[in-house]
Amino acid sequence: MKALVTGGAGFIGVHLTRALIQNYCDVTILARRPVQNGALVDCPVRVVTADPTDRRALREVLAGVDV
Repeated sequence: MKALVTGGAGFIGVHLTRALIQNYCDVTILARRPVQNGALVDCPVRVVTADPTDRRALREVLAGVDV
């Protein structure tokens, strides 16, 4: 299953991202700024830096996402 987490580098988002990975999800994080969070260093995630209010960027990142 493919999951998108907005704010995935934040306090709650890191825990959600790790839980999704443990449940065998392919995780993409949508972040406004480049992720500089050491808590995700060992996580196999794809990070997309974009403004979540940009409709075109959202359409692109949501392509193929299940949840």
